Amino acid sequence: MTVQSRRNSEPKPSPILILVSALVLIYCGLNFRFQIPQAANPLIGVTMPAQAAGPALVERVEPEGPAEMAGVRAGDELVVVNGRSIGSWAEYDGARDLRQASQPMSILLRRDGRLLEVEVHARRRLGKLEVVLGIIFSLVSAGVGLLCYLRSPHDRRTQVALLLFLSFAAVNSNFTGDPYESPGMLAMRLLNDCSYSLGFGLLWLLPFYVPEPIGTMRRRESVATLALFLPGILWQGLSWWQSFGERDFGEWPGRINTALLYATFLLLPAVSWLQSRRHRTGAARQQARTLFAGFLVYGLLNGFAIASLDYWPESPLASSFFTQHVDVLVPLTVFFAVYRHRLFDIDVIIRRGLIYTATSTVLLGVYLVLAASISSLLPGLLGDEDAVMKAALAGLSVGLLVAPARRASQRVVDRLFYRTRFDYLGALPTLFSELAATVDPSRHGAILIEKLESAFQPQAMALLLPDEEGQRFLVRASRGIALPAETAEQIILHATDARVAELAQRSRPLWVDSMVAAAVGADERNALEALRAELLVPLRLKDRLVAILVLGAKSSETSYNAEEMAFLTAVAGQSAALLENGRLLELASRDGLTGLLRRSAFEPIFEREILRSRRHDHPLALMMLDLDHFKSINDRFGHRAGDVVLKRVAATLRQSLRATDTIGRFGGEEFVVLLPETDPEGARRLAESLRTSIQDQAFALPDGTPMLLTVSIGVCALAGAELPQALEIEDRADAAMYAAKRAGRNRVMLDREAGKRGA
Repeated sequence: MTVQSRRNSEPKPSPILILVSALVLIYCGLNFRFQIPQAANPLIGVTMPAQAAGPALVERVEPEGPAEMAGVRAGDELVVVNGRSIGSWAEYDGARDLRQASQPMSILLRRDGRLLEVEVHARRRLGKLEVVLGIIFSLVSAGVGLLCYLRSPHDRRTQVALLLFLSFAAVNSNFTGDPYESPGMLAMRLLNDCSYSLGFGLLWLLPFYVPEPIGTMRRRESVATLALFLPGILWQGLSWWQSFGERDFGEWPGRINTALLYATFLLLPAVSWLQSRRHRTGAARQQARTLFAGFLVYGLLNGFAIASLDYWPESPLASSFFTQHVDVLVPLTVFFAVYRHRLFDIDVIIRRGLIYTATSTVLLGVYLVLAASISSLLPGLLGDEDAVMKAALAGLSVGLLVAPARRASQRVVDRLFYRTRFDYLGALPTLFSELAATVDPSRHGAILIEKLESAFQPQAMALLLPDEEGQRFLVRASRGIALPAETAEQIILHATDARVAELAQRSRPLWVDSMVAAAVGADERNALEALRAELLVPLRLKDRLVAILVLGAKSSETSYNAEEMAFLTAVAGQSAALLENGRLLELASRDGLTGLLRRSAFEPIFEREILRSRRHDHPLALMMLDLDHFKSINDRFGHRAGDVVLKRVAATLRQSLRATDTIGRFGGEEFVVLLPETDPEGARRLAESLRTSIQDQAFALPDGTPMLLTVSIGVCALAGAELPQALEIEDRADAAMYAAKRAGRNRVMLDREAGKRGA
């Protein structure tokens, strides 16, 4: 697959969501432009009695609030508001919302039996801190949402997070609760109400999606999503209709809104708690628990705040300032849950921030000292008119210190704040040198797993390598998998599996739970569950997936951070190159037709085995096999038929011999087998078993013609202390094989028997 095609196949951000994000940012900018000079608050600063039924009596007036400045006093009874007679506080709420944009609130009140008319201007100036915090909060909300989404645009959870953060940005950029002054700005009010409705609906939606969608959300996603958005639509729709449609619903809007709020405070923690109970992996539980804790605190504080308005109006919980800032818990909770969802690593941001802050402080101090020193030490050479020269000299000196200062700052920051951090860069040379010392894939995997286990302490690890066709990935090394070794080898991932296909197109690790569940097949899901997989690391080389490294959740139940991901990416690249080199070396050492070792690869193994057997005085045997009448097969049926026979014989040898035995092809129809720890009688039994297996096989030519095949075998078996050089052993086994030929073929002959016959 080419680089261009890989780029085309990677998931791209939705143009619609990017457009929505741009519109929200424009909307926030318009809000800041038009609202900051003249911002209004619909609250006039009066408190109702604990029992709000009956006449609309004012229990308390907020000092220096709009009501007090207009002359409203505690004990006054509100009779008419904005031309509408009221008999309760619920009717006051409806009348207040009918106030025309930018107009004062007209109130007729009764005091000591007299009727007084006052005008309350709810408008207030915004404090600088409130404006700055609003701008920062809106921009950060939009930025975090876009960051989450762009890192994983295909994941529905990041899409929900983006929309939620955009709604936070839009709502917090609106400093008023009133309609805008110009009727032409009615669309801005509509956008704000839609943002509020969207945010409320997304709050209901979020716990159903994190850590992953529950069953109903997966099966009927559109219906379930719409159902969860209905509360927000209902809430804001009633407010819109009452404010602009001049419809008086009495106390029903307040009751419905209160019911929706309490339902929210109860539902969100409950769903998050259930999500934390139904997931097994530590990371998934952490995500759900984070949302549960945030929603629980948010619900309790807001619930107490709403109750305080009725029963404890003097309590700090009843202040609008408190409730507005309690709402910040929601984005903070979502932010932390998204961080736990591993879409970005805030730890790296903090670490780099500390390093750059320390470096900047040091360099600034050095610059000031150098500038002062140059002025005092060289007053005759550089006067006041040479300030530019002084600054240039000091700046040049600081520039030379940037790299050393940064390295020193990094060492200090790591020593003070990250003492337990694993030295990943220091571990790479040792790891690579050990991996380069072996070409055996299983040994390579064992070393890799051992070293990575000491770095990450994962609960499970496995290395999967492709088969000869490259269509299946099989477990070649593993640790922490609660299955027998023979069962673990049966765990298979296919090249067509969703996650494997994505791994083939990327160089970075892939979170197992980052893909939409519907895109993952049952077999793939079962295999990854058996592997206890949390993270998949692709070992790629030149657009080819060489292997797959599987890591389970950490024993500490913390997530893999960005530095660890970078370390795994570096290890994967080097491991892929070493595995590929080993594969190419293996191919070069094997016969292309049968897959058996060539003579040049067989003989070094033979030499090492002779030395080992001599050292421990263990027996060793060598078998030479030659197919009987093979030339006649080539002459009668062609070389294609001969190739089929050779491959079948090689397969029979692999199936019949032990794992410790080594098989090679010496050329033509001649094969050789090395048998460690095998005495003469054991070698004879193995040779007879091979001869019988080949003789009993039903060989068939490509045209279906049946054929009987036999083999002559010569064996040289000696004790360790008696072993001569490799060449002599080969000659003796070869002589025994030719003796078997002369004796009538289709038989086994030991070299000592061949010697007696020759004598």
